[in-house]
Amino acid sequence: MKKVSIISSLFLIILISFFLYKSRNEKSLSLIYLKNPCEIVVFNKVEAKQNYITLEFKNAGVLQNSESQHGISALISKLLFRKINGLTVAETSEKLQQLGITNLSVSGLSDNFVISFSVVKDQFKQAVKFLISGLGEKFTENDLDYVKEFFPIQINPENSQPDEILFEKLYQHLYPNHVYGKNVTGSSTALTKITLEDINNFIKNNFALDNLRIYYAGDYLIEKLRVLTDEVSKFISKKSNQNKIPDLKDIKVNCNDEKISNSNIRDICGISTGIRLDKLSKQEKAALYIISDALFNKINGEFLKIKIPISRSEE
Repeated sequence: MKKVSIISSLFLIILISFFLYKSRNEKSLSLIYLKNPCEIVVFNKVEAKQNYITLEFKNAGVLQNSESQHGISALISKLLFRKINGLTVAETSEKLQQLGITNLSVSGLSDNFVISFSVVKDQFKQAVKFLISGLGEKFTENDLDYVKEFFPIQINPENSQPDEILFEKLYQHLYPNHVYGKNVTGSSTALTKITLEDINNFIKNNFALDNLRIYYAGDYLIEKLRVLTDEVSKFISKKSNQNKIPDLKDIKVNCNDEKISNSNIRDICGISTGIRLDKLSKQEKAALYIISDALFNKINGEFLKIKIPISRSEE
């Protein structure tokens, strides 16, 4: 009888321990790193109600800007997922809502091209299949005309805030002869010349498994991850064929660079004293950039909290 009691007690302890472990494990966040068929970082959270996914194509953003295709990555970011599977813009938006796809964000304005979205986990499979099929969308001339009308408005200096103009000038002098020194949104002249063939070639050369990293957060099931990777593999190349990117270490400042005068700076910043950027060292320019951010930052900056008199006339 005593032996039965001991066994029963031991079984009860094991059972309680199991449920305690299970409860603690469900609330914990674990990380899983996979390499096949591409780099995959998984943040496993068992009780998550949504799955959050980011596709990051390395070096496929502004680093691929060239003189003839300056701004192509930004242009593509406005085309992707705008229309999917032959649906109209309105129908695509409605379908995304129905499938529980939220927080869809597409950006080609940094070094990497980034696509992020979240989806209700109960609709994961059909939602992922629909959205990822947008990577294989065939764009039309009308689609291209739409974004070409959109971008010149963004690029026009007359529509820029003082901080945006200042940062653009600073980048031009901090990173001469490099894409960092140019407006990431693109050149209005180059954008007008970009063709559908350019768009298709860019996607083919820069969206590939060998330069893709996937971030997945939520309840981790290998079946879900397989659905995601299988769908992505259907629409992108295995190997990227990217243009060579100029190394910043090889960039030298050209002493004949266009000078920024006191009057120009006054117009840009609204500061009456003016600053001679052409006389500053790289370290001083970097320091000025940090100070400028503190002054002009739209959220935390001081100057944009009040109205600044900006003069755009030539002296």
